[in-house]
Amino acid sequence: MFSKELHYFFSINSTWATGCHLDKNMSKLFRGFIIYSAFAIFVTYCGVHFIPERVKVVYINDKYYHNYTYSVKRYGRNSSYYINMEATLKEEWNNNVTVNLIFNEFLHNTYRRSFIELHHKFCDLLKDEKFYAPTILEYGIKCPLVPGTYRLMNLTIPLAEFPSVFPFERARVDIESTVSDTGELMSKVYLYCSFKNIRA
Repeated sequence: MFSKELHYFFSINSTWATGCHLDKNMSKLFRGFIIYSAFAIFVTYCGVHFIPERVKVVYINDKYYHNYTYSVKRYGRNSSYYINMEATLKEEWNNNVTVNLIFNEFLHNTYRRSFIELHHKFCDLLKDEKFYAPTILEYGIKCPLVPGTYRLMNLTIPLAEFPSVFPFERARVDIESTVSDTGELMSKVYLYCSFKNIRA
């Protein structure tokens, strides 16, 4: 089960590998190194704690949204952090919309794009994605998603299917929705978060 999650979550973007001019053998060697390293860390750590901290709405295309709000809330000193989202869609969503999650590592006082990226067409996401899609489905989100207002309040990310280790501690996740056929940007949000690896 772990190796399956590892392959899914820590897959190296092929475009990135090409950009680094790695030949086929070097690419295989590098992939093997990543998997071996992650497995070595896995025997030391038994889980990871995901902590959303704050959020910034960077761009909203008013061709596709009437309104869009996104926030992170904490209801007490000992409370967990919750994500709240509300959006009013102008057009139907199906696989005509692609959702991109791009992880940027906080390194040397700046956020740098990492090798971790998730890209799904909307309906495929609801059907196949296993980390956060099951929670979204619990809010009645389905495909196709007809125009209207949708609220996801007190959203948390369950970690039952999450990889048992994460390669860095602080991140900014760029959450984008785009038009699948053209790549036109519909919305962009920065979610600032941290990951704490829990030792066994």
